[in-house]
Amino acid sequence: MRTSSKARVIPRSSPRSLAAFLREAHALRLRSERSQAMFWSRRVNRPLGAIIAQGLLATSVSPNSVSIVGLIVHLVGAALVLAAPVPAPVPLVVVVFVVWQFALALDNTDGLLARARGESSPFGAWLDQILDFVNHSAVVVSLAAFVARAFAFRAVELSVFASLVLAGSLIGIFASAQRNALLGTQPALRPAAQARLRIPFLGLHLTDFGLFLAVASVGLAWPPLLLVALALYPAFITTSVAAQVAINWPRGGSRV
Repeated sequence: MRTSSKARVIPRSSPRSLAAFLREAHALRLRSERSQAMFWSRRVNRPLGAIIAQGLLATSVSPNSVSIVGLIVHLVGAALVLAAPVPAPVPLVVVVFVVWQFALALDNTDGLLARARGESSPFGAWLDQILDFVNHSAVVVSLAAFVARAFAFRAVELSVFASLVLAGSLIGIFASAQRNALLGTQPALRPAAQARLRIPFLGLHLTDFGLFLAVASVGLAWPPLLLVALALYPAFITTSVAAQVAINWPRGGSRV
């Protein structure tokens, strides 16, 4: 069979530069995020989550699949902590730090991806909340067990310590999810009131789970730091939730 000497040229789209890709990821994040994040999450986890979401936007990967992968990555980090020697060597600390920050990035990716595609659903939101509870529980239990080995806690001491830390962490997740579902994501305080309370509001950054995991990861190499972080984090969370209740109480959730 005779073939044409002129080959058919298939047009190709020019590849995007890295700078263009990062701009698109930033734009996706601005379009799709629902609330203002705290300092660490805003600077680290959400930008990484937006980059991953931008990369997955044209694929068939579903937001719920990303949520499941995030769960697996959280569990991998927890397993590394449970198996780590006390104190943990620096290379392992770095690995745990990277694993957990990547897991938190994926926690942002699923929602960004769903909203960017118009695939948000009640089931996806419900699944995300369930996995948040599992992720936080796995992280806190693994860290509490590490502290127990470092300071030779007895079984009763470990149970009480882990229960208090876990309860404080989960109260924050539950309160945030329920507030968003029932009261909405709009701040309870008007801009003028927020400006007056700007300095106290800076304390909210201490409840950032990404920041907590960063400090906790470093604390694997120096257990006293981890003990302090595990003691203070639930206290910050509980104080934050109590403050939110007080702010929303006078007008039953209306803006003050």
